[in-house]
Amino acid sequence: MSALHILLLIIIIIIINYVITVTSRHNITAILYAFPEYTEFNNYLTQTKLNEEINNRETITVLVLSNSSVSALASKHPLSVLKDVLSLHILLDYYDNKKLHNISNNGTTLSVITLYNTTENSPGIAGFVNITTDSKSGKVSFGSAVSGSKLDSSYTKSVKQIPYNISVLEIDMPILAPGVLTAHAHRSTDVITITEELGVTFYRCKTNIILFEIKLPMQVILAICETTLAICEKLLAIREVL
Repeated sequence: MSALHILLLIIIIIIINYVITVTSRHNITAILYAFPEYTEFNNYLTQTKLNEEINNRETITVLVLSNSSVSALASKHPLSVLKDVLSLHILLDYYDNKKLHNISNNGTTLSVITLYNTTENSPGIAGFVNITTDSKSGKVSFGSAVSGSKLDSSYTKSVKQIPYNISVLEIDMPILAPGVLTAHAHRSTDVITITEELGVTFYRCKTNIILFEIKLPMQVILAICETTLAICEKLLAIREVL
C-alpha cells in the first residue's frame, strides 16, 4: 500500500470518527422541543444557558417539570434563583427507568451530585439530591440531600434516553434545597428584574429570528438584538458589583 493510500485511509477514519462524535452528541433543546408540555422548562434552560452546560456533559440526567410547575416558580422568583433551582434537576450521572427501580434492590437511598453543586451558591451538600425507591410500590422519590429535607418529588415517567449519554425523566414537583430560593436575596432586586426582562427580550428576539423568520430587514433585526445584548451585559456587570 502506497503512502498516498495510507494517508487517504487515515483521513477517512478521521472523518468517520468525527461524524460519529457529532451525531452522538445530545442537544437538550432539540430533545425537549418535541414535547410541548416542557416548553417552559426548555425556554428557561436556554435563558439561563443551562442547556449549554447539559450539552457539554457526556453523561447526564435531566429531571424535567411541567409547564405549570415551571411557571409557578418563574412567577415568584428572579431568573438567577430559577437557574439554581433548575440546576438541582440536572444530575451528573445517567439514570433511566431501569436504573431507578434497581435502587430498591440495594435497600439504600442514593445521594447524587447535581449541577448546582458546581456553583458558588451551593453550600455543604445542598448540591446533592437523594433518590429512593419503595421496594413494594415501586415509587421513586427525590429530594434534597440536606438533613431534614423531605423526598416529596416523585418520578412520573421516562421521556427520552440516549444510552448512556443523556436521560430525560419527568418528576411531579420541583426539588428545593434549603436556602435555594433566597440565595440571591442580598442583590439589588431592581437591577436583577431589569436585567432579566431584557435578557428575556433578547432570547425572544433570537427565537423569533430562528423559528418564525420575522419579515424585517436582517440589519434591523440584528441591530435590535445587539443593542439589547449590550444593555444586558452592562447591567450584568453592575449586578456583579452589588
